[in-house]
Amino acid sequence: MPLSAHYCAALIKEAGFPPDVVNIIPDDGPECGYAIAVHAHIDKVACTSSVEVGKKIQEAATKPNLKCVILELECGGEGVDNKDYFIKATIFSDVKDDMQITREEIFDPIMSILKYDSYEEVIKRANDTTFELSAGVITRDIRRGLTLAHQIRPGSIWINTYQTICNQALFGGFKQSDQERKLGRYGLEAYYQVKIIVVKLV
Repeated sequence: MPLSAHYCAALIKEAGFPPDVVNIIPDDGPECGYAIAVHAHIDKVACTSSVEVGKKIQEAATKPNLKCVILELECGGEGVDNKDYFIKATIFSDVKDDMQITREEIFDPIMSILKYDSYEEVIKRANDTTFELSAGVITRDIRRGLTLAHQIRPGSIWINTYQTICNQALFGGFKQSDQERKLGRYGLEAYYQVKIIVVKLV
């Protein structure tokens, strides 16, 4: 477990959070994660993991009861040193659509360069993926950039900027990238349940 989690626990205690509002469990991933996923008294699981692990969590969560599972899936990369604190920034050129680096979602400082011949080709290739987290459009024509943003399917799209995230605006993807919205009003909806109470007065 990262030391930052222990530091957060100290800050949470210092801030005076009521008991059991936040629980930090230091343990190995598979055993602890499985216990959380199958626990009948845990109503919701949010997890950042690989696609393979995410599918296992979904499967485990249906065993004792049906619970909401939020998955943000990611793949790892090569570390700069043997401690794996940093990842080397890398640019790949002459990348093709059928290459693994194109077909998978990678959360490292990596850029893949793909050539294209037409605007329509860009849209078709951008939508031909099982991952739809985010996209960036760099253009001198803002109107054309907005048109493209409406024609491609990622959950978050930035024009002439990238990774501009604020707490007021939602963030999240589709397909295997993500299943729920985060941040903003939409990000809260996954964490509460609505019920109705009807009273007959007469």
